[in-house]
Amino acid sequence: MRLLALLAVGVFVGALASAPVPKQKPKDEDAIVGTWRAEGWDYGDPKASQPWGKDLTKLTLTFEAGEKSAMVYPSGHKDEGKYKLDPASDPKALDLDEGGRPVKLAVYELDGDTLRIAMPDIQGAKRPAAVKADGQGTVLFTFKRVKDEPKKDK
Repeated sequence: MRLLALLAVGVFVGALASAPVPKQKPKDEDAIVGTWRAEGWDYGDPKASQPWGKDLTKLTLTFEAGEKSAMVYPSGHKDEGKYKLDPASDPKALDLDEGGRPVKLAVYELDGDTLRIAMPDIQGAKRPAAVKADGQGTVLFTFKRVKDEPKKDK
């Protein structure tokens, strides 16, 4: 009887060991690293002017490990700075330092290769309460990961 019990336990443990391990979702700190290209934006007001128009796809945002960031505007101007994530807050918080200007207090959603960031359009404004445009100064950007960016030599 003991032999049968030991055999059953062995088969059960063996089955558990060979079962596929569920793939863990990467932490936001790791998943955000890379270059992101703007795909769309929304002010929450259809009458709002569109400062970038068709050039919006030239807006990129790059996040590096070590909290370094860079934003390249459609004009070609590049702001280098730092960023800080707080994925535990609700909504998730992102602080963007654009190289000497006041820090932009944003909120974000990160889902695979899509990054949505809501931020105030005015420097120094308070952090939005949700990841959405509000028609009163909060703009919502949708970014897609740039997958074919050249790899850097280490």
